[in-house]
Amino acid sequence: MSKKIVIFGGSGYIGSNLIPQLLIKGYKVENYDIHNVNLKDEKLTFSKCNVLTSNPKIDFTNTAAVINLIGSPINVRWNQKNLNQIYQTRVLSNRKISAAIKESEKKPKCFISASGISVYKLNSKKNNEESSTSNRLIANLVKDWEKHVLESKVRNIVLRQATVIGKDSQFIKTLLKPFKYFTSITPGTGKQTLPFIHIDDLVSVYINAIENEKYEGIINAVSPEKSSFNHILEIIENVKHPFLKIHIPKFFLKLIFKDFANEICESIEAQPDKLIKNRFKFKYTHIKTAILDSIN
Repeated sequence: MSKKIVIFGGSGYIGSNLIPQLLIKGYKVENYDIHNVNLKDEKLTFSKCNVLTSNPKIDFTNTAAVINLIGSPINVRWNQKNLNQIYQTRVLSNRKISAAIKESEKKPKCFISASGISVYKLNSKKNNEESSTSNRLIANLVKDWEKHVLESKVRNIVLRQATVIGKDSQFIKTLLKPFKYFTSITPGTGKQTLPFIHIDDLVSVYINAIENEKYEGIINAVSPEKSSFNHILEIIENVKHPFLKIHIPKFFLKLIFKDFANEICESIEAQPDKLIKNRFKFKYTHIKTAILDSIN
């Protein structure tokens, strides 16, 4: 069995949770990134690399998987500068990695890339992997992001990830920040559906994608349970007991975030049909358990 994993962008939140589990399973991990993950292990090597400004020459001999986790945060003001950064870090990185795989004499067993459920239409229901996609800006970005993976000459997996919940996840840190001031903040009405996946389950999805050849193509990495923003805040409020509860209207969020406000305030439903078909066992199927684990 091939025991090497090549990861691009492994120092981020997903990578810093995925790499330790790969090492535990006996894989040798090569992390190519601007920053190193805070972990020392004889099976882990780090190469400082900005794939956007260089053409990586990687030895893929005995490589079980290439994983691309590169992507600047999308929860920022969507001005032209930030949108260009969001686009380039995702699309250009996948294009260059895919090219490196195609040009390599020794191919990896598979190429896995992060992606997002933002590809689906706003306020759409029960999206599975075969559902139609949107033509709004972020959806077109996701399709460009995925294209180079799906065109690679090896088994390819695109993980359309929902909001990632877990200790120190960006989502949880953003939600908890107002509670330091005994305040709960709801964007928009709070009724919007918020698909989620716990980081432990997401790590397991990546490992299953490496080891199970039935994992191929587009896969929704999302918990089966639906939840609303209001319900998530209610769970936290029952623990943190804020004195003040504030709703921020969508028009005000648009002044701050521009079109990203639509992604915050509107719903997208997604369901993990392929994971269920492949008998994936979720550890966190309920939002309450996932949230409580993340904030305690």
